[in-house]
Amino acid sequence: MDLLENGERITGEWLAQAHGLKYNIEVEPIVFFDHFNAENQRSKFDYLGELAIMYGLQLPRMLHRGKAIKTDDLLPNLNLKTDGIWATENPEGMVYRVERKGKVDFLAKWVRSDFEAGKYIIGKEESELIWNV
Repeated sequence: MDLLENGERITGEWLAQAHGLKYNIEVEPIVFFDHFNAENQRSKFDYLGELAIMYGLQLPRMLHRGKAIKTDDLLPNLNLKTDGIWATENPEGMVYRVERKGKVDFLAKWVRSDFEAGKYIIGKEESELIWNV
């Protein structure tokens, strides 16, 4: 089985170069977070998990699964170090992925109020860039 069938796509974030965060990376410097079928519909996270197992893909760490939970209740888990890839400073935030009735309903992102996006690349010369790997 090929990773992708005709018309499908998988999306992720390349973390080799620091943009807004520095990471400790012990695996390939890419995290895959979404799969879209040929009809451009998001696949459920469980399907992405199956692809991750079959093809050795790095996925984002899941902080919670189940009923609704307050952001404040998740914050203690946000800074935990994990195998593979973890931020060496306070993480940017978290993404809520809501799946209902057998499909992805919506995504929402919570970002720390003090997060400075692009602080390692905006206004920097090439010689000043920081690499995570």
